[in-house]
Amino acid sequence: MLALSQKLRALHRWMGLILFPWVIIYGLTGLYMNHGDLILSLFPRDHIEQALVDDQPGLRGDAEQAKDWLHQQPFAPISKSLKDGVYYGHPAWFIALKDDSELVVFKNSAQYVVRAPYRRTLYAGDGSLLDSKFYWGRILSEFHKRGLVASPFGSFLADAFSIILISFGVSGLAVWGLPKLNRVLVRSRSGRATPRG
Repeated sequence: MLALSQKLRALHRWMGLILFPWVIIYGLTGLYMNHGDLILSLFPRDHIEQALVDDQPGLRGDAEQAKDWLHQQPFAPISKSLKDGVYYGHPAWFIALKDDSELVVFKNSAQYVVRAPYRRTLYAGDGSLLDSKFYWGRILSEFHKRGLVASPFGSFLADAFSIILISFGVSGLAVWGLPKLNRVLVRSRSGRATPRG
């Protein structure tokens, strides 16, 4: 019984080490689900407002100029239609891209934005990066619900860690309970061995 208890303790320690980062991440994402503003305050702030400028009025001021510009870029639009709108107070066109992203082309600026499901990047007209932001709220929420974000491997990993977590709980119960069970068995054996007088 002592050898089994020692093996279970070693197994329990290793499972705890493997689970440690997973438990921390799930704790953080769980806190986000209940206290979103508090958790998001720990992450970098958004600076796109300071980076957006109407630096070259009229550069893509009409739809034809924007379409010509779009044909010269490495993007893969779903359609050639431009949806009119406003982005952070600046007039812009919105173009859906094939990878669940969206391209925001500003009418009065050389700048453009690529909005992906988990990240937004702002570029200058020459393609240099001006600003980048991860959508931490979406990332934390999706991670808490699905495991690894946007990964078919994520479901397998989440299942594996769930099994390890269950084993961790069972081995913890065994590590706690086996010595107590052993003491009870030793007492009952010693009680039977001694003659009653």
